[in-house]
Amino acid sequence: LRLSIFSKNCLYINNYCELRAGAILAQYGRLFDEGSVFSNNSSPFSSTLSIEANAVCFLQSSTIHGKPSIFSGALHISGAAIVFVNSSSFINCETIYGGGAITAFGIEIDIFITNTLFRMNRGRFDAAVIEASITRNNSLMMKNCSFQNNQGARALFVITELNFSIANCEFTKNESPIIVASTAAIMIFNVSHVTEITNSSENSNIMIKITIASSFSLINCAFTNRLNPIKVFFSIEDSFLSLFN
Repeated sequence: LRLSIFSKNCLYINNYCELRAGAILAQYGRLFDEGSVFSNNSSPFSSTLSIEANAVCFLQSSTIHGKPSIFSGALHISGAAIVFVNSSSFINCETIYGGGAITAFGIEIDIFITNTLFRMNRGRFDAAVIEASITRNNSLMMKNCSFQNNQGARALFVITELNFSIANCEFTKNESPIIVASTAAIMIFNVSHVTEITNSSENSNIMIKITIASSFSLINCAFTNRLNPIKVFFSIEDSFLSLFN
């Protein structure tokens, strides 16, 4: 039995769950949300949403303001889930481990994010925006998104074992490298990175850090107003780099 949940122009404010998700937990069904505001919800696992166990999630024009969580600042994805996010905002979300906005772990997960703003999200020990470890040739695709003033201990994106593509996105005043990836295929198209990475960690001048048999392509991108050279770091000789235009 698959249950569908429809939510439109709703307010989810100051809710709390002791375990899974501060606002909505979806398992074995479909969640459709349009135009709702999620603010100051909290749980130790994920502050706002958890999409699990063959669930499908559609977020359209949703706004999420998170509270600090342990494993995922706003949205947790696991267990053969599919997630579509469009024209939404993740603002001031924070986590100790995982991704400041989104954490995805498991198998058979696909994530598609378009026209979405990520602003002032923080990952204390891992990723400012997204940490994803997904196997079996699954994907994370981001298009026409904006990343502003995010801060992660390792990078904006920490990626393991999946195909990851970024197209037509803008990065402004973020305090972390863009990507730390291992065993992954990375493609970046038409990206504008307009400000210097400002954190003082050992990775502060490394834009992309690729390890363990990964491939990386950089196509039609612009990097401006930087005080230091762009660095792409490879630690394993099996990795592959291609640069165009």
